[in-house]
Amino acid sequence: MKKKLPATAKEAFSRAAALCAAREYCAYDIAGKMKTWGLAEYDIMKVIERLKEDGFIDEWRFARAYVKDKARLNGWGRRRIALQLAARKISPEVCEVAFMELEDNAFSLRLGKLLRARAEKLANLDPNQRRRRLTAFALGRGYSLDEIEAVLDELASPDK
Repeated sequence: MKKKLPATAKEAFSRAAALCAAREYCAYDIAGKMKTWGLAEYDIMKVIERLKEDGFIDEWRFARAYVKDKARLNGWGRRRIALQLAARKISPEVCEVAFMELEDNAFSLRLGKLLRARAEKLANLDPNQRRRRLTAFALGRGYSLDEIEAVLDELASPDK
């Protein structure tokens, strides 16, 4: 049985509050959900404001959780995470503070793990082709070329 879509701002607030209580959402994501519910723009803005006032939506908290989850669980780099946060209308200042909360070497450690695992799958390729593929893979994950080159050089060194 399909759930009934909220018809009023009050119903939308209740449903959105329940969603926000279950996990972190930003205003952009919740507004998108309410648009699919057919709620008017004015009502969406009212609901978003009330969710912020009541502490259900907090952009700072969302950004910290998003950066932490995407870096640790998905293995994304700074670039990809920053692009995704910008797409969700999170300000650059908020993003920067969220990135500061991760350890400085968290991204390079995760990149090292990802590239080691990927290199094992590409063991039958010649070294140049393997390096190109690993670079393309890591760029797609949102890591900078400098970070990638440093990790690949470390992996290629004979003492590793």
